Amino acid sequence: MTQLPFIKEIEWCNEHISDIANTANVLYQKYISGENFSARKQCLDLKRMELECSKYNDRIQKLKMKEEDTHEKSDKTD
Repeated sequence: MTQLPFIKEIEWCNEHISDIANTANVLYQKYISGENFSARKQCLDLKRMELECSKYNDRIQKLKMKEEDTHEKSDKTD
């Protein structure tokens, strides 16, 4: 049976996960510190992404709390 191409990619990533994570951490630290490096223009705005992620997580948390509160109120009326 022939493996799908993405299976080999996943296997390669799993075999090199330490190197991938290390490279990501190095790039992140360079970007956040403001250090100039050759791939900087190819990087996403990590500070903005973190801010937006935080806003999203706050909204999700508020929605969960509201949903839990709604369930508690409906349980009390049943």
